[in-house]
Amino acid sequence: MSYSHQDREWLERLSLHLAVLERGALVYVWSDTRIAIGANWEEEIEKSLGGSKAAILLISPSFLASDFIWNKEMPL
Repeated sequence: MSYSHQDREWLERLSLHLAVLERGALVYVWSDTRIAIGANWEEEIEKSLGGSKAAILLISPSFLASDFIWNKEMPL
């Protein structure tokens, strides 16, 4: 999932709703919260987005204003 960190509460809410699908192996929900401490986070985001079949975008004013999202995530 791509989101603005200012909208983390919404990420947590949606993740809770998707947990039953993930538990049943129907989906794999990935967000930057899965990146290990010390890992190259830009590389991890690029690898995950590049290997995904679908993406969920949590669009908000903060999302639309994010240079990182527009410059790094959206082109993928």
